[in-house]
Amino acid sequence: PLDGQTAAVAAATLILSEPVALVAGTGDAVAVKWCGADFVCGTADDEDATESMVALAGDTHEDQVNVGWSFDLDNGRFKVTLKAERLSRAGDADVKFPAEDYSFEFVKGASPLETTAPTLNTTLSHPAPGSLLGATTQNYLLSLDEKVSCGTGKLLVVKEEDVKQVTEVTPGSPTSFTLTAHGLTTGDTVVMAGVAGWPEVGDSGINYEDLTVAVVDPNTFTVAKDTTDKTVNISNAIVVPTGSREATCAHVEGTRALATPTGAALEAGTTYVVLGQPGVVQDEAGNKLGAIGAERGWKFTVAALTPPDVAMFKPGR
Repeated sequence: PLDGQTAAVAAATLILSEPVALVAGTGDAVAVKWCGADFVCGTADDEDATESMVALAGDTHEDQVNVGWSFDLDNGRFKVTLKAERLSRAGDADVKFPAEDYSFEFVKGASPLETTAPTLNTTLSHPAPGSLLGATTQNYLLSLDEKVSCGTGKLLVVKEEDVKQVTEVTPGSPTSFTLTAHGLTTGDTVVMAGVAGWPEVGDSGINYEDLTVAVVDPNTFTVAKDTTDKTVNISNAIVVPTGSREATCAHVEGTRALATPTGAALEAGTTYVVLGQPGVVQDEAGNKLGAIGAERGWKFTVAALTPPDVAMFKPGR
């Protein structure tokens, strides 16, 4: 496994920079150390650490050496150490390496210490906040503070004029929301985001679900959700139309994720706000990127299409 990877493996492959051979008669040459359920590898005298020795495979393949172990791996962090001078250069047995013990670590099971979700840096993302773009079809680049993989959440790309701020909520069954001049009709569907104190998408909550509204008056509507005895915070709560343009994570390179659009092209001369469901990406321990709300200020404008002025017309010969 890769150094620092989360994996459940029954073997390791050591990849060298050149073809190698095993040094004959070395016996067990690799130590696999379980550092305990606290997922921390400390010093050699770590009280809860156990260590087992395993032999290198009987042969090598080009620049790879396979190492296997017959014992089961409990959840925790493991440290694999190749003992010094147990390999030699192919065709030159006198050149032995590594010069000293070489170690790497991997994790089986999600570490309880790795609970911090990835952080999005919108300044280094694309489109950059406040940017003016010339194209109506855009990919979206997310810049994170750690290595990530694609998750199941989606980006929602919404016209700024369609983002409405909720000003008041009355918990109950149904739940009532106040939104000045909402312009809705009973039976319309909307998407809400930023309603704190209530589960996110996937937990039978309010955020990022398609909700059918019942209009009470021009400034009030209800949704069929029971928030009785809930403390619902709507300081960042917004309402956007359903059917907003979406983008899903399609490719990751290290700390950068590329989301590709799945909806209609953007409209020229329009400002858009980028929102995100929880879990657009996640880190190696499974911690999900949180929701991207309108308060993050990730918005951009597609430039208007201005036809060129014709100053002179000269017929061709």
